Amino acid sequence: VVSTQSTGSAMMQSTSLLLLLVIALSLSLIKAGIPCAPVQCEQLGQYLRNPSDCHSFYQCASADNEGGLRAVLHQCAMETPSTRLVFNPELNVCVHSANVQCVTSC
Repeated sequence: VVSTQSTGSAMMQSTSLLLLLVIALSLSLIKAGIPCAPVQCEQLGQYLRNPSDCHSFYQCASADNEGGLRAVLHQCAMETPSTRLVFNPELNVCVHSANVQCVTSC
């Protein structure tokens, strides 16, 4: 004979776990749906981290003959056959992933 109390407790745990799973999934979908603001170039040749991907960066280039600038996306080189190096914004170069913490903002 199974007590009603233990059955109720198990149902409560299952419901709590399901609720946590739904919340976690919702938060990840919300973050995935928020696009990053475009990067803004301030000077020619400037390097900017990609706010949505640590394995790439932007370099500011001339957009026209009137001094306008545009951000050109570059991919870091391959670190292994399946992973890329990570852009280090302090050094403005791509480095091994063990040497820099990957942080995305959107």
